[in-house]
Amino acid sequence: MITASRKHLDEAGKSYWPHCIFAIKNGFFLVWIGIISVLHGICPAFRPFYTRHAVLRMSEEAQKRDAGISRV
Repeated sequence: MITASRKHLDEAGKSYWPHCIFAIKNGFFLVWIGIISVLHGICPAFRPFYTRHAVLRMSEEAQKRDAGISRV
């Protein structure tokens, strides 16, 4: 597990704590998006397209980060 974690951190181009903060922050944001989506399902007028825009924004940010990381 430690070897796999180190390999992942190397591939991500982050040390432990920046990766930890990044992953926790994004995890909570994804939970938030899920709650918004459920509420939108119940009441379609609540935050229309919020989930779509949030997911697309996260994807675009990830693609920009990945473009800056050289893969071995």
